[in-house]
Amino acid sequence: MWTTAIAGIVLTIALLVDYAGIVAAAQIEATMGTLVIAGLAFAQVREMRQSRLAHERPHIIVDTDHTRRPDVYIKVR
Repeated sequence: MWTTAIAGIVLTIALLVDYAGIVAAAQIEATMGTLVIAGLAFAQVREMRQSRLAHERPHIIVDTDHTRRPDVYIKVR
């Protein structure tokens, strides 16, 4: 994120020769900002997908019951 801002400032300073330079710098900064936001949105979608898949996995709890010796009962939930 900071890299985009610094690159935008450098481009703005470099292209401040005339009005066309300012417009070009603004377009470049807008493009870089859009790419950063798209990357963050993609990362968020990937995280949500991983969370959904983890939530759909079955959870199995295995417990043993030793109250009736010598038998051992296994409880599966």
